[in-house]
Amino acid sequence: MKKILVVLALVVLCSLSMPAAPYVVFKVKGNITRIAEGENVSLKPREEIVLKTVLDIPEGAQVSILDKETKRIFRSIKSGKMSVRSILKEARAHADAIVKNAGGIVMRSLKDGTAGGAQRPQGSIVRGDGDKALSLEKLVANAILTEEYSSECPVSFRRSYNADSTYVYEIISERPEALYVNIADVSTSPAILLFDVRYSQGEPFVTVGKGSTLIDAYEFFGEDAHRYVLVASNYPFDVQSVQSLLKGKIEGDNNVAVPDGIQLWLSSDK
Repeated sequence: MKKILVVLALVVLCSLSMPAAPYVVFKVKGNITRIAEGENVSLKPREEIVLKTVLDIPEGAQVSILDKETKRIFRSIKSGKMSVRSILKEARAHADAIVKNAGGIVMRSLKDGTAGGAQRPQGSIVRGDGDKALSLEKLVANAILTEEYSSECPVSFRRSYNADSTYVYEIISERPEALYVNIADVSTSPAILLFDVRYSQGEPFVTVGKGSTLIDAYEFFGEDAHRYVLVASNYPFDVQSVQSLLKGKIEGDNNVAVPDGIQLWLSSDK
């Protein structure tokens, strides 16, 4: 009897120590199966999966995967046998391509074809030298951490819902030039940028023009009590560099001044 109790205790401890699967099947279109121990098991919505889970996606089928942490939806792009890790990688690269194409449309729509620093070398120094050098990415990260809002912010954001209750963000800008934007979830620790554009297309930033722009490369699902902050600048900032700075848990400094020529705005949803 004691041996049985010990085994049960170990099982309970192991189950408590195992982290919850970070991904869940949101929607299944077609006869998609999960390969488990050499057998194909029909994939069902709300099923938890991990990065190494292998799916068999037939031609014309599609799986939508929900990241439970960021609430972002990833949709499969290709058919065949592939891991969840590969599906997410393809979906991220596809989103990067959409962002780059949309940014190109914004730039071509402007009369002069450029917009306040659109050609700024990524990672260039804005102010200072050595360890005290302050890049635009550090300015953006600091603004998110200190949450110093502009009372005359010309940019706002809101959610635009689809029929299945998923949503994308709509950015509304009053400025005539191109702006570079992102939305930060400031309720998480560390804060994270929702438009997680990467380097696959060589342009790790999100561009919007005057008026309304739907950022439909990034789709989300789920209501929450988190607070979100829009950050916008007239210069492009490297999203992954800002993400790294936020993950590094740098301390915000309320005394940092934005250099001349750089405009930086923040707007909160609450």
